[in-house]
Amino acid sequence: MSHSFPLVIGLTGGIGSGKTTVSDLFAAKGVEVVDADLISRALVARGQPLLQQLVAILGPHILLPSGELDRPGLRQRLFSNESTRLQVEALLHPAIRAAIVERLQQSRAAWVLLVAPLLLESKAYGFVDRVLVVDLPEQLQLARAAARDGVAPADIARILERQLARQQRLQQADDVISNEGDRESLRRQVDALFQRYQRLAAQRQRPAVPTPRETERSVSCPTCRKPVPWLESERFRPFCSRKCQLIDFGEWASERHAIPAEEPLDREDPDA
Repeated sequence: MSHSFPLVIGLTGGIGSGKTTVSDLFAAKGVEVVDADLISRALVARGQPLLQQLVAILGPHILLPSGELDRPGLRQRLFSNESTRLQVEALLHPAIRAAIVERLQQSRAAWVLLVAPLLLESKAYGFVDRVLVVDLPEQLQLARAAARDGVAPADIARILERQLARQQRLQQADDVISNEGDRESLRRQVDALFQRYQRLAAQRQRPAVPTPRETERSVSCPTCRKPVPWLESERFRPFCSRKCQLIDFGEWASERHAIPAEEPLDREDPDA
């Protein structure tokens, strides 16, 4: 069976679990990483149509003086207003999914790591082949996320409430990376999974990349000007015969310098 996508490994985990660290370790091994958060940021960058639609829904106060989205301000507003959050998600999530699908369709990699914080909470990622969860006890999540983002622990706790509980996430995982240890422990786990995913991808058949049809043109032989068929992929314009090629090289009239022919030369009188 052939597939239009590469093998898709969905990487997820709670806030502060270490998804970025894990994805960076895979990327360092040459794995193609598609990050839903980065795609989301690009879609609402200054001047993008989605940002203009957000402004139409929420008002111009969601923008910074630079014209960029005030992300912390938007986050606070979505926390405090459930209907606004649902409205914004209905706008952004389909666009994010469409951009991810496009990236996957364009990929020529054997397998791709898709990083998506809401991979299991959303129904938009049915094309994912395996779920990889980065696991961490919730107390460590709280501490690491608060230290990383400079956000109050209470706000981090509110984010955790919107995400799947740890046990629910683990129950849906095909593979788990524990991030309680040091970086070397994390690296060993990534190395082992990298080998596993390489084997799985090798067993998966993808359709061959179609070769574009070349355009054949008629051009003039540089020596005698006869029409000659020529493919655009060829670097040099062709000669109509070996004779014309040797004449162009200045070698036809001199037997001493004649270039050996791979096929019988045209024996016409060169002065005719």
